[in-house]
Amino acid sequence: MSFGFPTLDDTRLELPDIQEAGPVHQSDEQASMSGRSVAKSSAKEFKIGRPILSEFDVKELEKGRVAYKTVVDLTKLPFCKLLMPSHYFPPAFKTHLENYVFMNQHRSRDNFSRLHANALPKEVMAKSPQAMKALVALDYLSDIRRLVGPLARLGNEFRAFYDQKTGEPYPETAVEDFCEMEERRYTARQINLLESKEYVNSPAAVEFANQQSLRIPKRKPGEDHPELKGSRQLQAFLREKLKAAGIEGPLCELLGFVPSKVANPRVRGSGFIDSHWSLNFLHGNETHLIQLVLLVEAGILDKDSLAYMVDHGLWGWVLDRIYVPACDGYSIIDPGSEDKQMARTLEGEKDDLDISLINLQGGEAALCANGPSFIHRFFLAGEFSQAIDCLSEDLDAEGRVELITQVLGMKPCDSDLLNKSLLRDVARNLTALESCITHKQLKSMDQIASFMGLQSSDALFKDLSDTYSFVGKDKAEPVIREKARRHLAKGRRVLGIKPGSTKAKVLDQHSDLSKYQSFVVYRD
Repeated sequence: MSFGFPTLDDTRLELPDIQEAGPVHQSDEQASMSGRSVAKSSAKEFKIGRPILSEFDVKELEKGRVAYKTVVDLTKLPFCKLLMPSHYFPPAFKTHLENYVFMNQHRSRDNFSRLHANALPKEVMAKSPQAMKALVALDYLSDIRRLVGPLARLGNEFRAFYDQKTGEPYPETAVEDFCEMEERRYTARQINLLESKEYVNSPAAVEFANQQSLRIPKRKPGEDHPELKGSRQLQAFLREKLKAAGIEGPLCELLGFVPSKVANPRVRGSGFIDSHWSLNFLHGNETHLIQLVLLVEAGILDKDSLAYMVDHGLWGWVLDRIYVPACDGYSIIDPGSEDKQMARTLEGEKDDLDISLINLQGGEAALCANGPSFIHRFFLAGEFSQAIDCLSEDLDAEGRVELITQVLGMKPCDSDLLNKSLLRDVARNLTALESCITHKQLKSMDQIASFMGLQSSDALFKDLSDTYSFVGKDKAEPVIREKARRHLAKGRRVLGIKPGSTKAKVLDQHSDLSKYQSFVVYRD
């Protein structure tokens, strides 16, 4: 499987005239199974309350059997099976999956173009090389599967960088060595937030959202692993990669919600890091830097295109998407003969079965890297390295060659034994990034929990709605101010922003931080 992306000369940048799924006429039965546009629904009638695939369901799917009107939640499928679906599922399911990915990508490109057209005249946008680069960046990050190879190469370079700077090899400690994974679902409070949005227009859509969950790391008792202290080296490594591409402005850390009028002039030349002390634990500290480095390494991003994205309000669409699970459904509206054949393969039902009743859900969370919470969850759960280990074990010699060449974009070795060794190295390089990022976050959460008077940092992950919005001023603002105070104590330059203001003031250790609700910290 090859994951190509458009170049600046690719004709796919001129978007095809494809009808969105929403406006197409649907029968009530078809509409009820669409995660995005539901005119009439009943969770009981359409069994939407059971979209999570159990282990039994996964095995049945691999055999080519799926229950009628099944909702396949891609976040519940192991990442290895999404990387190479043809080796686990019937060919027709792979086709359905790739069609789903394509429709998500088309929807993103189309919305991006409409968004940008509001800021610039069409003729200006068409002639702007920076606008085209932003669109290519959007497309490149839209399928996380194509990033596994580049991330492995990044991990390899980080290990060499760490060795050079410290004189020690980076510890080969995997996330699963010091963490257990727990499934956490969206809570009632998060569902209430979703219900308030105009795009959640049915009980069925809310029911989809209510079933979505994430794998959250929980440190094993006694597994502190103080040797995993490479977070500063990782940040320095990423900064060095960006500076080599001319992206060398001062690096800022954002604490709390910083208005764009304050943030944009300070991040347009460098990107920025987010703080765990903003209580957004699915975002990650260096996630945006990793995204930028991936784009630089792919030859897509430079200092001018980064500044353009920030100046024209495109950062959020390309690099900072927020996941709304209730909008993330897909079903084929007008199935052709190939789709009907797929339905027969998957379900073993009558010839007239409508494939639109097989709904795919959770594609953005499972396959997209345009938002920090999408890609960061893979690091937190160690899913990149685990997927490579799993595939190396499950595939035969020919499959391993396909994995190396088509998925990772690497050159295979002369023997299967050497290919297995290569894949172990790939997993090891991915593990270095995963363990460094996860360990740093858990240490930060321990410090936050201690400040908040909590017995354990596990409580900070109790409510997933806390990862999409702050826990409220009474809890969040004291935490944010405390981190600003600690930065000031270290002699760093800190700017404070008052509530409702778009002006920043330089602070010192004697400033009254209670007057401010967000901060910009200069880390260089």
